[in-house]
Amino acid sequence: MYMSTRSRRGDPIPEIPIPTELRDSKPKKVKTIVPESEYIRNPECESDADGLKGEVFLNYVYRQLSSNTESSSSSSSRPTIYIMMGPPAAGKSTIKKQMDIQNYVNIDLDEIKKVLIKCFPNDRSLEGVAVVGYLKRFARNLLKLGIKNQTNILFDTTGRMTDLTTEIIEATREEGYKQVFVIVYTALVTVLERAKARNLIETDRPPMSSRAVMEGYESFMNKGASTGTASYYLLSKPDLTNEAEELYIYNNTGTEPELIFSRKNGIVDVAKETPDVYNMSIYSSEPYFSLKGKSSETVKTKVGVKSVATVKSVATVKSAVTKKRYTLNRNKRRISIKK
Repeated sequence: MYMSTRSRRGDPIPEIPIPTELRDSKPKKVKTIVPESEYIRNPECESDADGLKGEVFLNYVYRQLSSNTESSSSSSSRPTIYIMMGPPAAGKSTIKKQMDIQNYVNIDLDEIKKVLIKCFPNDRSLEGVAVVGYLKRFARNLLKLGIKNQTNILFDTTGRMTDLTTEIIEATREEGYKQVFVIVYTALVTVLERAKARNLIETDRPPMSSRAVMEGYESFMNKGASTGTASYYLLSKPDLTNEAEELYIYNNTGTEPELIFSRKNGIVDVAKETPDVYNMSIYSSEPYFSLKGKSSETVKTKVGVKSVATVKSVATVKSAVTKKRYTLNRNKRRISIKK
């Protein structure tokens, strides 16, 4: 079985074989009921009379998603938030281990859902769309607890929920957190293979389907700056990443992650110019990022910075309008002569 698709506004994704384990079965209709307190069945889960909506259960989830390391930041040190972004199965966990992040709470919607599944085994309402809002509410409450405890925070995300991601960036910035932004690039064929392997190993979470993997990857490939996931934060809304003390972009397609771009305390290091990072290209000179296929050269104007491609397109339009006016005027003169 092969799958070929085209991002809604981007380049075609090449045909590649879909692993058998990821092939979608016929979708089933699931009744989307948000779980309530009476659904708690696992005695390992801690809760009070308020159930899922209670503080006892929230603290239980917080402990489940906190690292078990003894090392912690001193009260005088500045806590850090790590925003780890990439498609499903891009290998973000590998980068996390390489960065040796300690003493943190992991805000990851997939991990939150794993805890809910543990507490609500066989509850099909967790498969419904309505649970997404429930997971986002947990993420926001875990963020508040992390900030209250002044602990490090790891936000592991695909970046597609721009509202939640923006809230977390702005809230931690306001609270004086050091911000480290990490974007992970991985080729589609590698993502599919890793998703296949994850399904075999991680049996405590719902298996990933090719549909979910392809939709997640497609969001990074969308052609426009505001519609591509990574380009949204780097090109469309750069204020969300410009103030981060550290920004890293990894190519995680091979056996070992390759750091291709870094910005630390204002110092930029482009290890390798890369023309294909989802819908973008990375260059060794400013502005460093551009949409794929567009030049990195820029021209300054009174209203900001415009790409050379944009200036050329404006000139082309003006030329076409001028030519059309000339043709109309010439035709008018011909009509006058005939009369």
